[in-house]
Amino acid sequence: MPAGVPSKRTEYVTDLTRPYHNLLQRIETAEGKETLQSYTWDTNAVFLREGERVSAYLQDELGSAVRLTELRSGRQTLYGYDEFGGDLFGNQGETQPFGYTGYQPDRTAGTSYAQAREYLPWAGRFTGRDLIKGFAELPFTLNEYGYCWGNPTGYVDRDGQLPTAVVGGIIGGLGGLALSVTSDVINGEDVDWKRGFKNAALGAAAGAAIGSGLAFVSLPTVAMQVSEYKVLVGTGALFGMICNTSNGDLSFDNIWSGLTTGSINAAFVAVGIPKVNALFGAGDVLGGFGFSSLYNFIAGSMSSMLSNTENILEGENISHTFVKAGMSGIIQAIASGFLGNIFAIAASEITGNTMADRFAR
Repeated sequence: MPAGVPSKRTEYVTDLTRPYHNLLQRIETAEGKETLQSYTWDTNAVFLREGERVSAYLQDELGSAVRLTELRSGRQTLYGYDEFGGDLFGNQGETQPFGYTGYQPDRTAGTSYAQAREYLPWAGRFTGRDLIKGFAELPFTLNEYGYCWGNPTGYVDRDGQLPTAVVGGIIGGLGGLALSVTSDVINGEDVDWKRGFKNAALGAAAGAAIGSGLAFVSLPTVAMQVSEYKVLVGTGALFGMICNTSNGDLSFDNIWSGLTTGSINAAFVAVGIPKVNALFGAGDVLGGFGFSSLYNFIAGSMSSMLSNTENILEGENISHTFVKAGMSGIIQAIASGFLGNIFAIAASEITGNTMADRFAR
């Protein structure tokens, strides 16, 4: 850089074990002066530390920073956004890096860093093509540049790859925390907040998955009734609980873990509906059941591994945990995949709609 030309160097320290919400430190060097900011995380950014100053974040339901309060002086900085994240107050990125849904705005380029891609808030579009493609049966998902399928208040895209439902995650998280605290109180025990937040995280994951699946199957191009989706999720939750309690452990934690992971598993099945429908519509009933069961086995194994993350961190044998997750996935595949499709066919016959009619929508 030629002498006399202003320049600024920015370095980042990130947590590579997390797909997003992973910025730990930002170091800026300008005109020989270095500024270091450190960030403390929960589900979103909680605190910002710069030298002796510590500030607390307040976010909205989308995870967008709306207020930053310096704890010692009480000084506040407010942020505002339109539906797609446009900067209403013109101050995103000035004093701290987080903006709309936790994205990191670049004031020079006019874009926001969204992990997998850069986002243009003024256009409601990403600058790069989506790595995760949509479904041919759902044309609105095929836009490789659109944000959250044109519904920025109902979905949030944390990593620039795949939207997730907002409301379901909030309800599930609050429900998991409330039930965990209630369980402690009823049993006459001190409230275990660590356990409560773990159950809240499971509830939030289940709520987000169920909410996303519900929005998905509610689309007119998906051949599945909402009532059938509820049966599918209910079946998955029931068999997830049965899997977890088959060892005789009837504790709240074990039951809640089974219900949430079973629900997540069943919600994943809904994403495979277009492919299953195509197979059934072509008369390949065996292929439809086979694809559904395989898809659900994978989803069941993943959701079961999620419920056992804490055990792995505490030193449980990984292979043992994986075997348990796989067995749970097999049972849930039989339940949510096979029985779920049986219920769907039965519902079609009761309502008078043939399978061909349903898959021709």
